[in-house]
Amino acid sequence: MKQTKFCLKEVILALIAALLLSACGTMRNAYYSDSEIDWQSKEISSDNKLIHTLYLIGDSGDLDDTIQNRNYVVDAVGDAIRKETVETTLSFLGDNIYPNGLPQKKDPEIKMAEKV
Repeated sequence: MKQTKFCLKEVILALIAALLLSACGTMRNAYYSDSEIDWQSKEISSDNKLIHTLYLIGDSGDLDDTIQNRNYVVDAVGDAIRKETVETTLSFLGDNIYPNGLPQKKDPEIKMAEKV
């Protein structure tokens, strides 16, 4: 009797997994109306004026070059912000202290971690 229950549980789990996986995809191509079929190549024109730029950075909490203490993402965004001609906001989205948070003050790695 227990073998039957175990097999029944496996079958039910397999059915649920199959239903979930099939619900996440589609076999049809995306539909575009005839007027929008080449939307990717169209140039968008607008009379609106850009007044603010928002940069969002996530997962930047490690140095890419530990010799020069550089983080390439932060460097690239800094370069882009310096070129901006409108008001700009930079927001860090977390996961910025790697890999296990900030070490204890007595830890020999604290100096490197503080540079990040």
